[in-house]
Amino acid sequence: MLEKIQFYINKMKKLIDQFGVEYPIREDKKELFIGKDSSCDIVVIPPKNSQDEDSLAYSTISGTHAFLFPKENILKDNNSKYGTYINDKIVNEKVFKIKPGNKIRLGALELEFVEEN
Repeated sequence: MLEKIQFYINKMKKLIDQFGVEYPIREDKKELFIGKDSSCDIVVIPPKNSQDEDSLAYSTISGTHAFLFPKENILKDNNSKYGTYINDKIVNEKVFKIKPGNKIRLGALELEFVEEN
């Protein structure tokens, strides 16, 4: 019976930035906006205790930098000024399927895509 219960538990998806800040990924919406604008679903802002050099990485993120389609694990850039990269390959107008362990860069901010049980 325990095996059946575990089957129904969704995997927890999140992004973790280079400073250890975690951004949970909700799967109740078809599309999530990622950026520093407060209207984004995943708001990427520097933590209160960050240093000036840390803030520089966050400053390269656009208001609505990228889109994430959480059910399909697809990432798309939103014509951001400093670009979106997956494993150092630019996303531009294309859509990319991301996998656990992929390194995502929004401007100068590095994140890792993580999927946990």
